[in-house]
Amino acid sequence: MNDGGTLTSVVSNRSAPNALLAKTTEAVVGGGLRSATVSKTVQGNIAKMSLAFDLATSGFCARGASGVTYVGLVANGGTGTQAAALLSTKSGPKVLIKDPAESYRVLADFPNTRPWTRVTLEARNGQLFVEYDGEVAAPPIAFSLTSTSIDVTFGLAASGEVDACDATFDSIVLRLAP
Repeated sequence: MNDGGTLTSVVSNRSAPNALLAKTTEAVVGGGLRSATVSKTVQGNIAKMSLAFDLATSGFCARGASGVTYVGLVANGGTGTQAAALLSTKSGPKVLIKDPAESYRVLADFPNTRPWTRVTLEARNGQLFVEYDGEVAAPPIAFSLTSTSIDVTFGLAASGEVDACDATFDSIVLRLAP
């Protein structure tokens, strides 16, 4: 946690008994990092990964050019330390790929007709596939990362000018193929 970020276990109406609630406070220009995250390192190759989770947010909280990261993936070993992230920007959700340079892919907006969205990030055959509730959120994204282990981070990490944020995560499933 950093500068007003909190993580809480809350009762879940999505799947009992609990979900992870991450909150950050408002940050003005030059306010620094706001974060509330939890991380775990798992052994396996990010090139053969499937990560699915339920996400409920109070809406986009990024202002200006800032962004808010919900999920971060770092590949350790293999082709080096590189990352992918699901984030929210003022213009909507995006995926950031560092492979090795940074590139962004704009995603479809999160469905706003219901409180929860099932997000799936799946790496296979050198591409990353992103879906919301089983529907394609973007064309396949070039994804040539390999690894011996992966750091997976859930929560909120915001830098720059942002409103107060919250995101709830439930039913997290990470699968790594041999």
